Amino acid sequence: MRRQFLGLWLLANALPWLVISGLGLGLGGEELPLPQVIGVWLLACGGVGWAQWQVLRRYLSGLRAWPMVTVIGGVLGIPALFLLVAAPAGMGLAVGAAQWWVLRRRVPDAWRWWLACGFSGLVGESCVFLFGRWVIIHPTGGVVLIGLTIEVISSGLTGWVLVRWLRPNSTNGS
Repeated sequence: MRRQFLGLWLLANALPWLVISGLGLGLGGEELPLPQVIGVWLLACGGVGWAQWQVLRRYLSGLRAWPMVTVIGGVLGIPALFLLVAAPAGMGLAVGAAQWWVLRRRVPDAWRWWLACGFSGLVGESCVFLFGRWVIIHPTGGVVLIGLTIEVISSGLTGWVLVRWLRPNSTNGS
């Protein structure tokens, strides 16, 4: 179960990021005006939320609101877009807090979810500094690579948290 879940969870997080990144680059890339950046961000939240829900509903019942609360968390996380260095941690905290609202009745100690999301965004962003020089040389591809790196690392960490919660001997409310 663990490998299958983690594989599906990573795909549910990375694939929408790649699709939405391509859309953002197609619309103008790094030169997008702020309203379009926010629109692409919210579209990404919706895509990721829907894909996460497709994975989670196999293991937990009563999560129909997951995609919607993920977008709400994205809206709450918009101010974090202006934090630059800490943006993934701030966005992770906002989205994780919104998703906690759905998880709280299904998973014991669900309050840890928003902490895991914020921490995973911070760890993912820290790893991005490894790509710093490559991004300067290839700015457009670098943006996609940075986002994908953050997404894979943070979804790996949050997936690990979920695997621990969804163990067969845990009580998950389903």
